[in-house]
Amino acid sequence: MMGRKDIRCNGVGIIVVKCYTWMAENKVMNMKEEENNTNRWIELMDEELRSQLDPSYLKSLEHLEKIVANNEEPENLEVDERGVILVRSGQAEITLDVVETFSWRLAYNDNHLAVRIGVQGFPDELQRADIIGSEELPIGDSCTAFVLLAIVGFPEGSVPENLIEKIEWANRFAEEKEDEDGNEDDQ
Repeated sequence: MMGRKDIRCNGVGIIVVKCYTWMAENKVMNMKEEENNTNRWIELMDEELRSQLDPSYLKSLEHLEKIVANNEEPENLEVDERGVILVRSGQAEITLDVVETFSWRLAYNDNHLAVRIGVQGFPDELQRADIIGSEELPIGDSCTAFVLLAIVGFPEGSVPENLIEKIEWANRFAEEKEDEDGNEDDQ
């Protein structure tokens, strides 16, 4: 395992090794030993982007694939046909576009994760979350840390405040819409 490295997420430090250790101890990670020869994100990347992936990026994508494959369940974590990871927190839908994240890093040296927050049942209500990965780690490791934190429900103090605020906003929005619909039915 790698030495201790911090991922900076908008000023909040996340110790990746501690996160992985906590996940393993709590049996969130059930890593299968067999080798998986396919990686959905590499397959979705265009040739130009794939050609820029050095061994560290490839390894980080392999690790992300294993984490997602071992935790993919319709009620917790889904991946759509474009490779966008979806996690729900109440009525909030948090998405991570892995291919877009890699494109930003490789084309512009941009460390932002392509994270958006939406509201279940309201596809037009979508906001970008400002999450910044580490400059020292492959961007895939930042994606993996984000997914692991999502699986355990974004523990307080482990994720940027703006992400928590947007999740709370999405849940309030859903509650308000539900209340409005309930009031219309009463009339």
